[in-house]
Amino acid sequence: PDALPLKLTAQGFGQDGNWVGYALLVSNENTAYAIDEANCIINAYDATGNKVDLGSLSEKGRYLGVVFPGQPRAYTDRFKVEDGVTIDKIEISLNGGLPIAGDQPDPLKIDQVSFKTIYNQHRVIGVVSNSIDRAFDYITLAAVGYNEAGEIIGSGFNYMEYLPANGSVPFDASLVTSA
Repeated sequence: PDALPLKLTAQGFGQDGNWVGYALLVSNENTAYAIDEANCIINAYDATGNKVDLGSLSEKGRYLGVVFPGQPRAYTDRFKVEDGVTIDKIEISLNGGLPIAGDQPDPLKIDQVSFKTIYNQHRVIGVVSNSIDRAFDYITLAAVGYNEAGEIIGSGFNYMEYLPANGSVPFDASLVTSA
């Protein structure tokens, strides 16, 4: 059978001053295909419904990376708006995606996660583990902030330069939230 496209399952954002952190959750509902080369297009609007210029995020989008079979995946990023601009809503759409045959599960796992505020900055701290005999270079870690109602209120990310084969490494990521 043909591969299903990625499914957008949730989206949201938070704003702190001029910075807006957004998150999207996608899922790959295929059991025999990973999906690569998909991207997301982001559009943001102020309270009067005017579209805010986001440059390449609205035009070319953001590459999402490989999503393994059966895997949910979070993607986060941030953008800066001009002084006085308040984002009222964002719209995210998914485009493209190249199916890759195979049922390899995601070898990376996150655990020991905690939320901290350090010097007035929200941070997520945890450990990422690699379950296969292959090291990874330059991994993007995504953090999603939720409120008590389960709504996305912000996001953050960080980069990990190296994750050893069958190893674990601590991480931290800063969050931009509305809270």
